[in-house]
Amino acid sequence: MIAGGDGKSDLFEREKRELFTPASRLILCFMAALQKVPQGIDIEKCRRILEESWDNGPDQVWSILNFVWGVFRKDDISKAVDKGVWSYLCSLVDNLHTGQIFHPYYFSSVLNDLFTAFVTFYQQQILDLKKKAEVGVVRVGFLAPVETSDSSFKDMLRFVSLLYEGLPDLCKAFWDNRSPFKHFLRIVGENVQPHLSGLYLRMIASLASGDVNAHQAFLYLVNHQSRLNLNYLFESLQRYVADFQSLLRQSDFPGGPPQAPRSRKLDPIELEVMTAIVYFVRRVIENSKEVYHVMMANTSWQFFETLFKLLTCPVPTSLKAEIVHAISAFAAYPEMTPKIWTHLECSQIIPTTAPKSISGSVGLKHEIHSSEAREREYPYLEAFLELLEKLLKNGGIPEELGIQHRAPGIQAYVDFVVDEVLLRFINRDYKDEASKWRIGSLGLSILFVLLQLYTPSVDDFEHKSIIIHDKTEYIPKPPGFGLIVYLLSEERSDLRQQLLNAAARGIEAMRDPERTSKVVETTVQRVFQVIESVLLKQSTVLNFNRNANAPFRLQAFEKFLLRNKGENIRLLIDPIMAEEDPPSIVMLSLNILHLLSQAEGIPRHLIAILNNTQDSLRLMYGIVNLLDAPPQDSAIEEEDAFLPEPETNLRAAVMKLLIDCVKQPEANLTHLLLGFNMTALHKSDLQNNKQHPLNTILGYLQRPEFHTEQPELAVQCYELIYRLCSSSATSDTTFRYLKSHTSTFFHHQLQQLHIRPDERWAGEELTTQLEWRAWFLKIVALEIYREKDHRSSVQSILEVLYSKVEEDRHFLSDVEDQNRDQRMVMHSLLDALDIKLETPSQLGQIDELTAELLRLSDVHSCTTEDEYGFKITDVKKLHKNMLVANAKLARRQGAAPRSSIENVLRKCVEWNTFYALFRALCNFFKAWKETLSSTLLFSFGILNTEKGTGEIVLYTLLEELLLKLNREDVQNPLQGLLASGVLLLMKKLREQKYQQYSQTIQRDNIISGGNYLPISQLHAILSRVVSRLLMEDTTVSTRGNLYAALLNYLQFTHRPFLHMPKDESIDKARKLAIANEIHNQWVKLEHGNQAILSGAGERLVQILAMDADNNTKIIQAVAFSLIDWLVRYDGSGKWMQNIIIRHGYLRNYLIAMESGGFLNPDGAEDIYVHEARMSMFISLAEVPHGAKAIVDNGVISLLSDCDFIDQRPECTAADIAKWAEVVENYHELLYPVLQLLAVCLNTLPGKTDVADQVIDFILKHHELFSSILRDRTAVITLSSLQQIEVITRIFYLLTPFWERVSYKVPQLNAFQNMLLNLLAKYSVPERWLSLVKPLTRYERGLHTEAQVFSKQTPFMNDIYALTWQIWRNLVSFCRAIALPVLSRNPNQVGVEHSQVLFTSSLVNVSSDKEDIPTLSGDHRSLSLGTLINFLKNTKSYLDEALIEYEDGAQKLANLNDVLKDIPSMEQLAAEENISRDNSEQLRKLTQKKLSQLQVERTTNKNNLYYVIENVLLLIWSHLFQFLKTRQADTNTILASPTKKKDIHSQISAMTEDDRQRLRMKASEVLVEQLTKLEDLDEVRQPNIISILVKKLRELLNHDVKK
Repeated sequence: MIAGGDGKSDLFEREKRELFTPASRLILCFMAALQKVPQGIDIEKCRRILEESWDNGPDQVWSILNFVWGVFRKDDISKAVDKGVWSYLCSLVDNLHTGQIFHPYYFSSVLNDLFTAFVTFYQQQILDLKKKAEVGVVRVGFLAPVETSDSSFKDMLRFVSLLYEGLPDLCKAFWDNRSPFKHFLRIVGENVQPHLSGLYLRMIASLASGDVNAHQAFLYLVNHQSRLNLNYLFESLQRYVADFQSLLRQSDFPGGPPQAPRSRKLDPIELEVMTAIVYFVRRVIENSKEVYHVMMANTSWQFFETLFKLLTCPVPTSLKAEIVHAISAFAAYPEMTPKIWTHLECSQIIPTTAPKSISGSVGLKHEIHSSEAREREYPYLEAFLELLEKLLKNGGIPEELGIQHRAPGIQAYVDFVVDEVLLRFINRDYKDEASKWRIGSLGLSILFVLLQLYTPSVDDFEHKSIIIHDKTEYIPKPPGFGLIVYLLSEERSDLRQQLLNAAARGIEAMRDPERTSKVVETTVQRVFQVIESVLLKQSTVLNFNRNANAPFRLQAFEKFLLRNKGENIRLLIDPIMAEEDPPSIVMLSLNILHLLSQAEGIPRHLIAILNNTQDSLRLMYGIVNLLDAPPQDSAIEEEDAFLPEPETNLRAAVMKLLIDCVKQPEANLTHLLLGFNMTALHKSDLQNNKQHPLNTILGYLQRPEFHTEQPELAVQCYELIYRLCSSSATSDTTFRYLKSHTSTFFHHQLQQLHIRPDERWAGEELTTQLEWRAWFLKIVALEIYREKDHRSSVQSILEVLYSKVEEDRHFLSDVEDQNRDQRMVMHSLLDALDIKLETPSQLGQIDELTAELLRLSDVHSCTTEDEYGFKITDVKKLHKNMLVANAKLARRQGAAPRSSIENVLRKCVEWNTFYALFRALCNFFKAWKETLSSTLLFSFGILNTEKGTGEIVLYTLLEELLLKLNREDVQNPLQGLLASGVLLLMKKLREQKYQQYSQTIQRDNIISGGNYLPISQLHAILSRVVSRLLMEDTTVSTRGNLYAALLNYLQFTHRPFLHMPKDESIDKARKLAIANEIHNQWVKLEHGNQAILSGAGERLVQILAMDADNNTKIIQAVAFSLIDWLVRYDGSGKWMQNIIIRHGYLRNYLIAMESGGFLNPDGAEDIYVHEARMSMFISLAEVPHGAKAIVDNGVISLLSDCDFIDQRPECTAADIAKWAEVVENYHELLYPVLQLLAVCLNTLPGKTDVADQVIDFILKHHELFSSILRDRTAVITLSSLQQIEVITRIFYLLTPFWERVSYKVPQLNAFQNMLLNLLAKYSVPERWLSLVKPLTRYERGLHTEAQVFSKQTPFMNDIYALTWQIWRNLVSFCRAIALPVLSRNPNQVGVEHSQVLFTSSLVNVSSDKEDIPTLSGDHRSLSLGTLINFLKNTKSYLDEALIEYEDGAQKLANLNDVLKDIPSMEQLAAEENISRDNSEQLRKLTQKKLSQLQVERTTNKNNLYYVIENVLLLIWSHLFQFLKTRQADTNTILASPTKKKDIHSQISAMTEDDRQRLRMKASEVLVEQLTKLEDLDEVRQPNIISILVKKLRELLNHDVKK
């Protein structure tokens, strides 16, 4: 037996087994009878089954059974035909298709076989039936009287129409010349009588299914030889129209509708034929574009115009409905929509002009309220709504419709839909309830399309007018605007209420098995879609309305829904809680709940409504049911851009709802749906209730196949869990539940994380596989951070991530690599970065029509840019915009072909897919980096417990990232992300190396020379970083990250200070041997580094210099910093400097500074660039060649022009905290400028050109220097001391040029007095320590931070260090002024040419009250008492410094004892974020900290020694002058002309008795200090202190003895 042909035999066999129902048995019985195949069918059993299952009534069942039984008994087909078989078969086909009981195609194939057999073997019977139908013979049938004269033949034609409608594959046989069907058409179609013509035409129309069949059917009637020829039929139709119009009076409105028709009725045959003609045209136009073009090209037919003329005639509404359906077929072609709108306007079916009575009794409204309401059937209304919907979808809104006669637009049509359909359809009386839902569905569809077409604009709230026939008319607003204002209006609620009523009644009918149907579901769906659309667009509308000149009284839609105690909201979300509602309705309900949850101010009310009733539990269980339900297939072959079918991926929608809501402030809807305690989230106990969504989600994740079968859902599951875990309110509860759900949750998921060699994905699947891994890695990163203090929890995770597994290294590559190695999981995950991203091609050359279409489609509004800069296209929105634009284009110059639209959309999809995969790769790597970062920051000590394990991880991952970064095909932003990963690892490697380079050689821990420096690995890393920087396609972000990585590299490969402890137990020769070995390794490393850097040549410097010159502020700052380090790193200082100076980069920087506004930095980024640039200048200036370039290129002169220099903020004590940030920013700008001056002076001593530029700088900004030297700040901070320190250093360095300074700077005496006052102030701690206060955030951090192994905080340590440096500068300045010869020639210690700065007064030396400077500008001469007090205080600090130094040396010598100090070790572990149990790392850190402190203590100790030496020298030189100089010499020894008078008079007035008293007093006050100084055991060569002490004793004792 054949199953319909076309390869459907498999389908037939399957359906025969599965659907062998009573109806199928009946058909097979009849087929068996026709083909004379004996069948052993149990008729009684068949009867019983039919009685039980068929719901068509017992009479029909018995008739069919008797008929079949008669067939078996008589076996006579002619009698079987006479028994009314066609009528029964028509009933059967109708039930099969409309009842949706059976599989349509299967039974259609069976019936096709039956009819094929009949047509093949019984052609004579067909002729006989036709003849009987023509002559009108009436016979009595076998079972009951049947009118066979017409009915049998007509029933056969109806059977063909019903059977082949919509089945193009089966229809093809009728147009095949070799098929018996073609002969059947010829037999039936010859000389068809009028009363059969209608049925015959309908049969031909049903055979026009599909493009080819429609064209064949059209040609068949065009070439027909009878009165059914299409030319004749169209002529007949035109005659009918002319006949009708001859009976009508013309309207007063030109071209308008007719009025008051006379009596003229169509007889049934006329009506049937006319309806069949229109139906045939409708069918062929719908199915064949070629036929459409032929019909429109034939001007003699004028069928389209005839339809509208006929529509205005008083014909039955059934014909009008068919006419409108035919017009709808034309509306499928965009170029026809303007014509249809124009004809509708002229016909005035819907009145658009006054007086509205013109339309009289032919208007649609009249037909509805008269004939259709009387019949309780509304075919005309349904057809018109269908036409209106199609016009809007295919042609958009005709904005200029009717502009010649009225205000343009379609507002009258919209009002009709609202007033006559949406507000009335629920309460109308219908013969068939399905009609009500069809009308409602169409009306709601129009409403939804209008809302879809509307884009809110601020112009909609302005009133504009035009002049029409000398009358001012307001330009109507877009229909969508009027509708959304209507729905949001506070004054009109009828439409809103009707929508909710329609939803309520529709849901009720949908859930009633006896009333439900597809159209009911569609109606409810449209209601939900309208509400969803309003919720989506309302925020923009409300914002525009608030700012309008004449705002409407509008309110957010959700505010209306909150009324009625929340019942409206419950109605809309009830499908979520129901178990059997259609997925499309549930999806829309979820979308509405989603939108409500995101509305401003609504979530709180929404939660209150749900949380105070049982609805929260019902909703939660509904969510669980949706998650538990099997996934729905939401694929749609061809989606309607304006009336899209809602996606039915309910699981995804639920997860999106939960994810978006969890981003809101606590407590939100997600917490409610997941069962959290809404009053105290952190106290939630999810373990008590297992029936909640989180339990279901975790159940998914525990299934081994879940991640491969449903990766999209896995992505959402992990994202939700991550967001719960990352919230402080839900983190503890969620992590606790994850672990209580299964103790091996993380271990199980980590096993899924690993990518195996046999897992090869592509396209969207690859994207989702990467995305869910990304979210899970972020959860792992949180877990590592959260459990950083619980070693066992973290260790199990780290063991999986950093353990080695056997795998295929190239699992994603096209080349199969049989060589497998063992790598850690974190290493293997990086193989995902080897995915080859194939960039889609561009759209290519397009014609002018398509280009104009794209312009009108507003492609830009359909494109959004994600965090990576990828431009993602909303394809659905673009599709809709292109259809609207194409309709406009069709009205102007012709529509663009559909293929052009499809090409554009297809290309957008390709790019979206490409960007989705690229984005997934970036997200995956960012999550991988987060996990790595969490490990390095919080748990690296656990990872590094085994010897070298941590460092192996760092080198392994760093080398892998650099290998991937150096691939030529790696694109941005992945390129920049990889570089950021390199930076992360390099920073950690620098930290590790700093810990290893503690540089104290211990007896118990002699460093093995061979393992001290991994030279080859370090050189490989540097080489790859430089190589990537030199590549042409390296992006800005990549270079910025690599610059920072290179900075870290240079820092930890810079040779550190080597401390050799005083430990006599270690053999000196051994210490020297190890030191030499380490030194040789450093030399080898540095030489290799310099070879790699210099090998990059000028190209590297050129890239760096260009980025420093012109790029983003951050990149500029990093580039300058790197240049700075390269200059410092270069031992000779010539390689980098030569390139920068020789190629003019230095000059370019100056030009850029001058022209680019860098002379006045503004903002943090400008300050960063300024600091980095100045640091580079300072580094250049530290070698003579660079300093000379700085001076010669006028850097100092250019900096002198900076406006910010003189804008020093002056704050009172009350305002200082308020202006802290301003003070800090100013210091960051000024300090490096002053440093540069000092460095240039120091590097080029004796160079007058340098001194002249610095002097000019001081002269130009003398007020700034005076302000700093006066030191009137309300508080003393690190920044204020740094400014004082650098300025005192500048003045000291200028002392060799003091004559030039005195000549050029009129304020010199004032500066000198201020410097001496600083000495008086800072030499006595009690005078300034009380003013010290941390001001900036950085200083406060240093002040509150306790420093291990030190008594002081880092802040105070820095304060003291700066103070002692200021002491050093000041005493150096005083010595240089007082002893200029000694300053120029240190070998001359004589005082023959010394000068006097201090008076001889020694009053109250011990009281510290002498010579306190005032702040009023009184610069009194200081005395020797000041110096002696200074000496005493310095000696006191030196004693403390020596004690600290010896303590540090002892600790370094006995490191094991220090490690036993538990409080210190705990403090150190807390500071460095390492585990207290990691003894090896603690040992290295302790060694490093102590070594750093010793370096600082050594510096401080040396500074204090230096100060004491110079103070002693000053005391000795002054005493010598006072005790030995006579009156004649006084004019030559005075240091300052302003002091000549006072000191001259003092010395001149001194008698021998005065000198003797001075000698005795000096001896008295100095003897104790000199004795203490003699006790210093520090061996310094030369020992200046002992020499000066001896000279002082000789000076005092010699004179005393005399």
